[in-house]
Amino acid sequence: MSWKPIEPTSPKTDIDDKFISFSGGKVNFSTEFLYQNKLQESSYVMLFVDEEAFKLGFAFLQDKVDEKSLKLNWKNGIAKTARIGDETLRKIGFVSDIIKRPNPKERRFLPKLEKLNGSKIWVISLVPDFQFKVRRNDIGLISSESTGIYRYLKDGAVVYIGKGSIKRRAQEAQRSDWNFDTIEYAKISTDDPNSLHSEQFKWERYFILKFKDENNNQRPIYNRNDGVSGS
Repeated sequence: MSWKPIEPTSPKTDIDDKFISFSGGKVNFSTEFLYQNKLQESSYVMLFVDEEAFKLGFAFLQDKVDEKSLKLNWKNGIAKTARIGDETLRKIGFVSDIIKRPNPKERRFLPKLEKLNGSKIWVISLVPDFQFKVRRNDIGLISSESTGIYRYLKDGAVVYIGKGSIKRRAQEAQRSDWNFDTIEYAKISTDDPNSLHSEQFKWERYFILKFKDENNNQRPIYNRNDGVSGS
């Protein structure tokens, strides 16, 4: 009998193991992230925010510096957590939406090492990064349950930015003659996708306006407006 390994259909990525996540007023730091970066002996963490760039930074400390230093505690031996509090997280506008996401995997972020005033901090970007990518001919590979924001590309250039059901919208009859070859998307589930205050509406508008800023105030060719601005 000849044995052979089975290739997983959804191989694990760094964000499955080495992540910073949010849950119940806490920030969680995975064991893999802490040990790989020799942070497991840290007792405190300090939080920084860049609201314009939608980023959070974390400085790990051996000792308490001041009242802004948050105590780190082990959670079931598999992660360290720092209690920030729901009220504090809600005050950071772009974080308040993140902590409401029903899917815990959508509250995980991959940290990157940066410097702040000469000191090392670990930074997570909360801007969706369109991490999933399929060719137009492979639309069938997209789960029917996948919702969020997406963009269509032709030869690497963005021609449309949208939100909603990734697969269903791409298969709509009125888009059959649209000229694009690739779909990139980020999964963002929401309790009420039709609410003007939903994350999908917010990020769709954010990326359309960002595109305009970078392209002489022109939208992608298939976008008729700038997205809906909730009041």
